Amino acid sequence: MSFFLFFRCTEDCIDHSCSGHGTCVSGQCFCKAGWQGDDCSIVDQQVYQCLPGCSDHGTYDLDTGSCICDRHWTGIDCSQAVCSLDCGPNGICENGRCRCDDGWTGSLCDQLMCDPRCAEHGQCKNGTCVCSQGWNGRHCTLPGCVNGCSRHGQCTMEDGEYKCICVEGWAGNDCSIALEMNGMTDCSDSECCVHSICAEHIMCLASNDPVEVLLRKQPPSVTASFYQRVKFLIEENSVQSYAHMDEYSESRVSVMRGQVVTPQGLGIIGIRVSVDRDSRFGFTLTRQGGWFDVLVNGGGAVTLQFQRSPFRPLTRTVFVPWNQIVVLPPVQMQINDNDEHDDISFISVPSNLAYSFLSTSHYRFLEDNPSPIAICLEHDHELLSPHLTSTWMPNGIGSVPGKNFIFAETQVVQESLKIPGSEIHLLYKSSQASGYRSIVRMQLTHDRIPDTLTHVHVGVQIEGSLHVKTYEADPNLRHIFAWNKRNVFKQKVYGIAMARISIGYEHATCRGIVWETRTVKLQGFDVDISDIGGWGLDIHHHYNFHEGILQKGDGATIHLKEFPRIVRGVLGDGQQRTLMCRDHCNGLSKSGQLLTPVALASGPDGSLFVGDFNLIRRITTNGSIFTILQLDTTRVSYQYYLSVSPADGQLYISDSEKHKILKIVSLENVEDPSSNYDVIVGSGQRCIPGDEQNCGDGGPAIEARLSHPKGLAIAADRTMYIADGTNIRAVDPKGTIHTLIGHHGHQNRWSPVPCRGAARAMQVQLQWPTALALNPLDGSLYFVDDRLVLKLTSDMKVKVIAGIPLHCNEDHLAGMNRTAPAEEPLGTVLAMAFGPNGDLYVADTNSKRINTIKVIESSTGFMKQFAGKIDHGRYGVVMGKQ
Repeated sequence: MSFFLFFRCTEDCIDHSCSGHGTCVSGQCFCKAGWQGDDCSIVDQQVYQCLPGCSDHGTYDLDTGSCICDRHWTGIDCSQAVCSLDCGPNGICENGRCRCDDGWTGSLCDQLMCDPRCAEHGQCKNGTCVCSQGWNGRHCTLPGCVNGCSRHGQCTMEDGEYKCICVEGWAGNDCSIALEMNGMTDCSDSECCVHSICAEHIMCLASNDPVEVLLRKQPPSVTASFYQRVKFLIEENSVQSYAHMDEYSESRVSVMRGQVVTPQGLGIIGIRVSVDRDSRFGFTLTRQGGWFDVLVNGGGAVTLQFQRSPFRPLTRTVFVPWNQIVVLPPVQMQINDNDEHDDISFISVPSNLAYSFLSTSHYRFLEDNPSPIAICLEHDHELLSPHLTSTWMPNGIGSVPGKNFIFAETQVVQESLKIPGSEIHLLYKSSQASGYRSIVRMQLTHDRIPDTLTHVHVGVQIEGSLHVKTYEADPNLRHIFAWNKRNVFKQKVYGIAMARISIGYEHATCRGIVWETRTVKLQGFDVDISDIGGWGLDIHHHYNFHEGILQKGDGATIHLKEFPRIVRGVLGDGQQRTLMCRDHCNGLSKSGQLLTPVALASGPDGSLFVGDFNLIRRITTNGSIFTILQLDTTRVSYQYYLSVSPADGQLYISDSEKHKILKIVSLENVEDPSSNYDVIVGSGQRCIPGDEQNCGDGGPAIEARLSHPKGLAIAADRTMYIADGTNIRAVDPKGTIHTLIGHHGHQNRWSPVPCRGAARAMQVQLQWPTALALNPLDGSLYFVDDRLVLKLTSDMKVKVIAGIPLHCNEDHLAGMNRTAPAEEPLGTVLAMAFGPNGDLYVADTNSKRINTIKVIESSTGFMKQFAGKIDHGRYGVVMGKQ
C-alpha cells in the first residue's frame, strides 16, 4: 500500500486531467492541438487566431472539428442560449436569466414597467403606478393632499382621487386657512355668515340659489327660447333684485356667472354685484361659496362692479355674446388698507392654474423686453396641436323606418318595429335613454412631446358648467368629456349646445400655460314626441322654431341652420347714389343707394355700419339708415377700416391720409356729419423709419406718429390694435401706444413667417398687414398679411392659420402633412370677421375675380366654402385646416 502511494506521487501530472485538453503520460501532459503549458490550460494563440470564434461562448476543438460550448450555450457556433426559464414573448434568456424587452420587467419578463416618475410617490404594480396616500395622477406626481392637509384635515379618496376634508375651523385645498372660530362672532366677516346668529345680519344677506328658485317653478317648454329659460333670475323674490324687465332684449340677453373669493381663495357671501353705472339692471348678492348670476344684454363688453365692506370695490369687464351663460374667472377681492379691521390678515395664494383658461390673452409689448420664459421658446405649436371629435352628427342618422341600426360614431342603437295591419312603425333610440350623454373625444398630445412639457390641462365650459382636469405630460394623451345635457341651473337643454374647450400646455421652463381654445357642438335632449314609454311613432314629428330643428318620427333630425345660407340684400336698390347725397341717403335701407361700399362693422345691438366711400352710414335693427359721418373726398383716396368697440359700442375709423384714428362722437341724431368725430390716436404727423422717438412708443397715443393706419380691432378692456404700415401697434387702456410686431428702424427687411410651426413675434417683419380681428373665445389677435391669415399666440409667436406663404415652394410642402394649417392658398384677402363661437369668416378674391367667403371652423380648423362661387382649383373645394 505504501509502495502504491509512492508511485502516484512520482508518476502523476500536475493536473491529472490536463485541464481537459490533453493526456497524462508518465507524469507529463501531452496537449491537444491548440493548447500548451504544463497542464494544457494555455491557449495556443498562433493556432486559434485562425480558427472559428464560437460566438465567444465556447472553444473550437481541433480534434473533432467543432465548437465546445460554454454552459448555457449551444448550437454549431454556440450562439443559441440554453435556458430553463420561459421568458415568454417579452424577453430572451441569457446566462440563465431573462433579458426583457423595453417596457417589461420581472424575472420572467411578464410584468409591465412604470414611468420612472412613479418611484417618487408610488409603487409599480404590473405597469400601474399605485399612488401613496395624498398623490394622484397616472404617475403619482399630482398632489391631492398638499402638506398632508396641514394636520387640520383628513386625506380622503373621492371619485378615485385624494383630497383634503378639513376639520371644523379650517378651510382651503390644504386646510391651512384658519376660520373665525375663536368664540366671538363678527358678522362683518364673511366666514361667520354660516352661523345662525348672523343669518339676518345685513352683511350676510345673500341672493337665492337659482336651482332652489327653479324647484318652485314649472319647467319651461321644450321650445322655450334662451330668454324664457333664464328670465326667472329677474322675477320677484328670485336672484337679481330691482331689474327692469323692459330693459332686456330677448334676442340679446345673456347670463354672467362667477365666483367672488378672498385672496386666500375662500368664497365671500354678500358681495353686491351690479352692472357698472347702470342701475336699470338691478343687483344681486353673492351666495354660499361666493357664486353669483346676473342677467345682462349681450353683444359687447359688460362691466360688473363688486362691493362689500371691508373689501375694496373693483370692476371686471368681459365680452358677452348673445344668448349664452358666460363664466368669469374667479374675482379676487382685496382688503381695504384704510379699514379698521387691521387685525384681519390675508395671505394671497395662487389660484388653480387649470381655471386660467377662463381669462383672455394679454400680450407683452416689445419695449417690455419679454424674456424667453415669457415667450416660451420650447412650446411647439405644430407638435402640440389638440384634435377634438364630437359625437354630434347633424342630418347623419335615422330616416330608415322598419330597420335596426347601430350608429358607431354616436354609439346609438336604433330599433324599429312595424305595427301589424298598418304602415306605422314604432321607433326606439338609445340616445333618448336617461343615462345617455353627449361625448367629446380629445387627442391632447401625439407620438412626440417636448422634454420640457410637464402637465396638460383641460378646461370645458358648457351652458355655465365648468369641467377641469390636469394630466401629467405623456405621449398620446386622450381625454373624454361626457355632458349630461343640462345647464348649470339643472335645466334640460334641448337642441344644440356650444362647448368651449381649452387645452393648456405647461412647460417647466415657461412662466404660464399656453392655451389652445376650440368650440364644438353637442347634442342636447331630444323631445319625447309620442310619449309611449320611450318609444315613438314615425308619423309624429316635432319642430323647434327657436333652434330651427325638425325632429322626425323616423329617428332623423334636420338642423336647418346647417343648410346653405341664402344671401339677401339689406342696403341698395341697384342704383348709384350721388357723391354728396344730401336729400335721399336717409330713410329705409332697402330703398337706399350706394356709391362704393368699402368697409363694414356691426354694433352690439345688431345694427350695421357701412363705409360707403365718403359717407359712414348706420343701418338700425328696424331697417332705417342715416349718415353719421361725412369724410372729405381726399380722405378716402386710401381704403379705411371700421371697428366697433365692445367696451362702449362706439365706432372707430382709420384715417390713412391724415395718419389718425377717429372716433364717432354720436351714433344717433347727428346734425352735422362732417364734424361728428374726435381724434383718438395720432398727431397727424407721419411715422418715418428711423424716427428717434420710435414714433411715440411708450407715450400718449394722441401724440404718436402713425405711418399708414389700416385695420383696427378693439378688445373688451379697451386695448386698441392698429395695422400701421408694416407694423402692428397697440394702444393700452391707459392711452399709451406700443409696437406689438415690427419696429421703426431704417432696416425694414422682410422676415417671412415659417412654412410650418411658429416664429417669435420680435423676429417677424410683416409686408403690409391690413385687416385685424380678435377671437371672442380667448381674445387672441388675428391679422392678414401677404395673402395669409396669421395669429399672434399668447406666448408671443406668429403662426399661419390659413394660406400658404409665397416663399414655401413645392419642396417645402412635399414634407408637410396635407392636413396642416397652411394647406391651401388664398387669394387677395379683402376682410375677415369672427362669429361668436370662434368661427373665422374670410372674404377673398382670386385672379379670376371670383369673390368668395370661406369659414375656418373653430372645432376642426378646416376651411370651407360659406358664400360665393366655388372654385375647383387644383386642391378641390376644401381649402385648408387650422
